[in-house]
Amino acid sequence: VREAAELLERKAHPDPYVASYMPGGSLFMRHPSFPLEICYPNGVPAKVQKEMKGLELNLDMTYAQPGKKSKAGNVLVDFSRKKML
Repeated sequence: VREAAELLERKAHPDPYVASYMPGGSLFMRHPSFPLEICYPNGVPAKVQKEMKGLELNLDMTYAQPGKKSKAGNVLVDFSRKKML
């Protein structure tokens, strides 16, 4: 397995394809949505909280799911390798 991984690393393209919304992509964090607390400085209305519940997205554009994939806080991105750390 190690030999295969080394071969794959040697043969990999020096500038790998990256989905546009992932780190290194042209759309990554271009227009992130504002936190609701900024949109509603006097408090988020109950109707909006109910509608937005469960619609948080992770950096890879998948829905945040408690216990499985949850919304990341601070994320380190290695832009030279186009990967999240």
